Amino acid sequence: MKFYRNIPESVLIPVLVLPCVVLFHSCTEAEDGGYSPDGDNSIVFYIDSGLDAEMYSKAVIEDTDYLLDNALPIHVYNAVPSTQHFGDIDYQGNGLWYDSSMQWEDKEYLFYAYIESSVKGNGGTVSSPTQVTMVQPGSYSETADWADYLLSYRVSAHGAEKAPVRLQFERITTAVEFYMAGGSLDKIVLKEVTFSNVCRKATFQISRHGTPDDATGQFGMRNLWNVALDESDGNYVDYTWSGLKDLLPFEGESSRYDSKYRCMNFMTVYQPVSRDGLVKHLTVKYEVNGVENTAEFDLSESGPSEWQPGHRVRYSMTIDSEIHLQGIIEDWKEVGFIESTFLPGND
Repeated sequence: MKFYRNIPESVLIPVLVLPCVVLFHSCTEAEDGGYSPDGDNSIVFYIDSGLDAEMYSKAVIEDTDYLLDNALPIHVYNAVPSTQHFGDIDYQGNGLWYDSSMQWEDKEYLFYAYIESSVKGNGGTVSSPTQVTMVQPGSYSETADWADYLLSYRVSAHGAEKAPVRLQFERITTAVEFYMAGGSLDKIVLKEVTFSNVCRKATFQISRHGTPDDATGQFGMRNLWNVALDESDGNYVDYTWSGLKDLLPFEGESSRYDSKYRCMNFMTVYQPVSRDGLVKHLTVKYEVNGVENTAEFDLSESGPSEWQPGHRVRYSMTIDSEIHLQGIIEDWKEVGFIESTFLPGND
């Protein structure tokens, strides 16, 4: 059985574009006023860093430092008059991607691109730039090969202008994080955390490929996807962290999601928290002054009803005279995922 969900768009628009002499200092000015590397006609791409957050998609990537520092390639397509794959375009430094074999012609273009994790997640594949089957690991570990995928909007260009092509990417994966803090008097040791009934496999099919000028939709995204969860045997799994972690005292709301309280984090595909009687649960085992305790939560009662694409879902548990669990959804605009990143993934 497969579950289908149409995933709408978000809040994004063109951003601050610095003069070529500043942002693209390896470019030279062509006779027609365009810019190209070393004076040739190579098509040049750069990734918009999304400086004005309020004008951008909730899933759009704003922090591009990791892409630049690790020189990740982008997979580029031209959609007119028919789809043409330009292949992998390598990062050339100075914030620019280009390939000397990819030259401007005097015609219209409609570009888009994608970036994927190198592992593709345990058998996940990119059938085409706009159809992705994603498979996350079957068990949790802090060094697991999580799959990640970013798709850009479509951008119009004309070869006569030779202008650098600005790409803006949205992410389709979801980050789930668990934070836990103790009380000020008792010694609390975390021993085990389990998220149950996590679907690890889904196929994403684009239903509308967004442009920078499109309106935004349900999840704050412009690219619209149909998502089919694969509910075959073995695709619903439990993710469990185990160990011994001394919990720090809770210092207040402003630090609730400080990294010092984070105990677990993983990547997943879009999915509802509860559907057809299958509910996700969070089970936490811990000791208070040497006495073992277990707390179990129905996540449909303790946070968002869906694990939305391109967002962080954060759960925080605190212990004082009572046990409290809260869940929130936040924008996830960085390429890097917490301290480690899922792009390009673990080789």
